[in-house]
Amino acid sequence: MSTNQQIKAASQRCAFLLRLIEEAQMTADTQRAAVLYSMAQVECDNMTRNLDTLLFRKRPAYKLQRKRAA
Repeated sequence: MSTNQQIKAASQRCAFLLRLIEEAQMTADTQRAAVLYSMAQVECDNMTRNLDTLLFRKRPAYKLQRKRAA
């Protein structure tokens, strides 16, 4: 997948994440809100992992700096 495709996919995931959070905020059912927030957390974690992987492939120096900071 090209960088442009990955950025487009990340943008779509952000839109989905926003819809999940908005729906969770608007619902009166606390159990449903908890499920929606949980789904948003999983989606956020997945997106972070995917973008991190992209950075590792595109910027090897970033990986080295990250190891030094840890």
